[in-house]
Amino acid sequence: MNSSPTIDRVLLRLRDLAGFAVLLGVIAINFVA
Repeated sequence: MNSSPTIDRVLLRLRDLAGFAVLLGVIAINFVA
């Protein structure tokens, strides 16, 4: 199971970055609209 803990870490980082990107996108849309 824990043969590749780095992949889990990367997935968590990607999920955090995706959430941050969505937040920035919403803010940008609010500024444009």
